[in-house]
Amino acid sequence: MAERAAFLEADVIVNVQGDEPFISPTAIEAIAAVLLTSTTTHAVANAYTEVDSPAAVIDHNVIKATLRQNGTALAFSRHPSPIRRAHGRPKGCPVSAGHG
Repeated sequence: MAERAAFLEADVIVNVQGDEPFISPTAIEAIAAVLLTSTTTHAVANAYTEVDSPAAVIDHNVIKATLRQNGTALAFSRHPSPIRRAHGRPKGCPVSAGHG
């Protein structure tokens, strides 16, 4: 990817993985918008959605993202979130399924 990107004239490059053929165009546009407004030299963005079923939480085909309070990624895993608390998730650390 980086090798080919060196030959492209583009403000951002959004890499959609081949195993995500049904990713929403809206999600791709949202990722591009984040990258276009980033103030860092090398920005990376990942789309995600809230996990909506207990089956998805334990499904190893679903990448789970644990987020910080500011919405940035803390960790990605195919396993259920390693962050456990007696009363559920810690405030500000939603567990979401990654896309792409």
